[in-house]
Amino acid sequence: MDECMLALADRVWRGLGSSVAKGCPSARRGRCSGRCEGACVTKIAYACAADEPSMPEAVHRYVRLAFNVGSAIATMTTHPAVAELDGLARLVLGECERTRQFARFSLLADGSYLASFKPKANTVPFVAAHFARRMGTERFCLVDPVHCVAALHEAGDRRCHVIQLDQALAAALAARDDVSPDERYVRTMWKRLYDSLALDGRGPDERGYDLRASWMPKRFWDDLPELDPRAGNPGAYVPERYQSA
Repeated sequence: MDECMLALADRVWRGLGSSVAKGCPSARRGRCSGRCEGACVTKIAYACAADEPSMPEAVHRYVRLAFNVGSAIATMTTHPAVAELDGLARLVLGECERTRQFARFSLLADGSYLASFKPKANTVPFVAAHFARRMGTERFCLVDPVHCVAALHEAGDRRCHVIQLDQALAAALAARDDVSPDERYVRTMWKRLYDSLALDGRGPDERGYDLRASWMPKRFWDDLPELDPRAGNPGAYVPERYQSA
């Protein structure tokens, strides 16, 4: 986006926040700035990350309504424009949770970590802070090749840098397979632990399969080492720290 468009978007965002907060009972009591997570304004950002074709017009209708009614938007949960935007925001929040749960980082030969994840929404900007907190001492990259977005983190930094990639670079990052020898061994350990805890007989026609498919959606299975048949054989190499065992 060009600088003029970014400036306009920021102006609209700030103006809408002020309009919604003005007269809000919670704001008067000092509990709400009009931008609290999941509330009247912030949920627009979540909705904008949705892939649905209806998203731009749904956001447009909601923003126009919010400017017209101000703080009353908080009580208009059954209004069609509010309900539609809420549905998009919930969808993206669900994809954010799946990203936090199912992104799997692999140790590369250069000592950094890489995870490739393909959500149904542009979730990386929202979950980057979570991984920065959890993996603050590591250098890592979380890449979404579908939306061409990556979160880059240097060891010791408190936050990630979220960047837009071109399609070729996003695909190249996601395809990297130069994992360290230790990584292959750890993947096998993780898969064997998972298999030992699993119910026997989890084929498509057997008990437990529908439960796993429900809680661990099948669209993520290709990137999960615990479900990858190739993770069952680590080769002859055994990392030094595991040789004594």
